[in-house]
Order: sequence, then C-alpha cells, then structure tokens
Amino acid sequence: MVEHGKRRAADVINLKIPKVGGLLKAKKMAAVAEVFGMTCIAGAEGEVAAGLAAKAHLAVSTRNALKRQ
Repeated sequence: MVEHGKRRAADVINLKIPKVGGLLKAKKMAAVAEVFGMTCIAGAEGEVAAGLAAKAHLAVSTRNALKRQ
C-alpha cells in the first residue's frame, strides 16, 4: 500500500478485514492510507454478525473511512 500511496496510484483502499489479517491490521493499513490521503472502505464479503460488527467498528473508528450519510 505504501507504494500505491507514493505513486498516487489509488484514491480509495478496500479493506477486507479477514483478508488483511484482522481488525488491528486493517486499522494500521487505514492509518498508512491516511498519511497518503487515501480513503478507506470496509468491503463486504458476505459476513454475518461478528464480521459485520467488525466492519462497523472499523468504519466508525477510522477518520479516513468512507461513510454513507
């Protein structure tokens, strides 16, 4: 992701919590993305209950997360 940020190759990063290694890793990736001015979204992979709760937590606790109004 750092290379994408340096090259300005992405405006939005899709953070799929299970694929990136969990909620903590997703939060760290969101922080790196914020340094480069990238927006983050918590992508859907068909999770239920705990997975949706983790996505909601990531979205509301991340400053550069895209949120629907």
